[in-house]
Amino acid sequence: MTRKYVGRKPVDVSTNAKHPEGRQVMWEAMRQKKTFSTSDVEDVTRIKVPTIRTYLKGMEKAGFIKRTGENRVGYSPTSFKAIIWQLINDIGIDAPRVTREGKIVTQGAAQQNMWRTMKITGEFNYVELATLASTKEFPIRPSAARDYIKHLYRVGYLMMTQKEKKGNRSTTPARYRFVKARNTGGKAPMVQRIKQVFDPNLGEVVKPVERPQ
Repeated sequence: MTRKYVGRKPVDVSTNAKHPEGRQVMWEAMRQKKTFSTSDVEDVTRIKVPTIRTYLKGMEKAGFIKRTGENRVGYSPTSFKAIIWQLINDIGIDAPRVTREGKIVTQGAAQQNMWRTMKITGEFNYVELATLASTKEFPIRPSAARDYIKHLYRVGYLMMTQKEKKGNRSTTPARYRFVKARNTGGKAPMVQRIKQVFDPNLGEVVKPVERPQ
């Protein structure tokens, strides 16, 4: 069957889990070296220089790195000066997502926060998850938490510990627990527009699990 796409490729087509995304490996190189040039990042990542330069410029404008000087590369008439950068805002293991203009890309941040939170929380319902995973920068609506839980439960990342209880005046939300055996990695499984779940840690779409009725 031939699939047609308009615009960007779906993430399950464009991502290769065996090779971390360029942004992530560049960020890991920066965290390791602290002070670096474009060539330093290229040596570690083998990513093309124009791609590295674009990311570094966006990172500078967003306040994650700063220029600390220049080094002359080579002694020939065609030698050039390489900018030296310093990491000044290390936010942790996940690479910042920035545009070339330095704007933070927020798409997917809510799911990433929920994925991280549900793995360290005992049991939770969707209201609790929304509260625990929300930050000042990325507040999460209870409805968004409920939708994410629904999809992760459907594909087996979560187990239900208590069913929803409907009363005359109020409803007690269902409670869930993360299935430790399904901890595939640090990147949050993503719910795609066609309502399937793609796990970037595995590089594949995850199929729903069968449960007894």
